[in-house]
Amino acid sequence: MVTLMVIGLLWVVTTYLFNGLYPLPYFAKHHATDWLFNGNLYIGFLIMMSGFLGLLRWK
Repeated sequence: MVTLMVIGLLWVVTTYLFNGLYPLPYFAKHHATDWLFNGNLYIGFLIMMSGFLGLLRWK
């Protein structure tokens, strides 16, 4: 679960370093003017939250 949190953190850091063009350039190219432009951030935070929920052992 900690692995998911670290992967999510790396995803978000990569997104900030490359201005949203990486790791998935789809969001920056196809959604430049709407709320999905930050899709990479949403994915990164979802990965981190799944790791956090796994740490809590919710069933």
